[in-house]
Amino acid sequence: MGLIRSVRQILGYSVISSRAVKLGVLMCAATLATLMLPTTPAWALLNPLLLSRAEYYADISPFTKWTPLMPRYEQQRANIGNRCIGKGCLNQQWEALLKSLKNKSTEHKVEAVNRFFNAVPYVRDDANFGIVDVWQTPYEMMSNGGDCEDYAIAKYISLKRLGVTESAMRILVVKDINLGGTIHAALEVRVGGTIKILDNQEQAVMPVASIYHYEPIFAINETRWWSYK
Repeated sequence: MGLIRSVRQILGYSVISSRAVKLGVLMCAATLATLMLPTTPAWALLNPLLLSRAEYYADISPFTKWTPLMPRYEQQRANIGNRCIGKGCLNQQWEALLKSLKNKSTEHKVEAVNRFFNAVPYVRDDANFGIVDVWQTPYEMMSNGGDCEDYAIAKYISLKRLGVTESAMRILVVKDINLGGTIHAALEVRVGGTIKILDNQEQAVMPVASIYHYEPIFAINETRWWSYK
């Protein structure tokens, strides 16, 4: 997956490899439940997304695949006109969807956006472009298909247009333990008091508490990024 190169460049390879050490710790975490406060559920100790601590930073300039993407999207949107992009004019279907969701609940918006973009064909960057680590705008993804970070980006932009604040969303980069540590990306959204994960590998929107096979590496939105330890 193309994200491997970006993760190594930004955080250093040792950050990724160190997560393997933590996996050994997680195996015995359940035995520590009796030492925790009564309000801490034992299952939380086995969930890497809940167990990991995050430190945030305001400088997102090292993320050179991400920082130019939003201005590029805005320029494309301004110039799109009546053009038809993607099979069945996906861009027009997208605009119709966003219009129909304007007055819906955040929960409804999250689920509808997740379904819409999960139907876009998955295509690896190396198959699409002959190189890895290409971060696409929604219009580019509709035209080319995309991989995991493209789904997360398209959902992020969609929900932002629907009024979900940037502070409630993060593009989350993880190691997929079920796939031997493959680097993967999804969108994290806070809906009320619950953190939800919008994932191209899952048709349903999943509460973070139900996901045990993702080990977070970093997350980012338009104002800051988080490093997980």
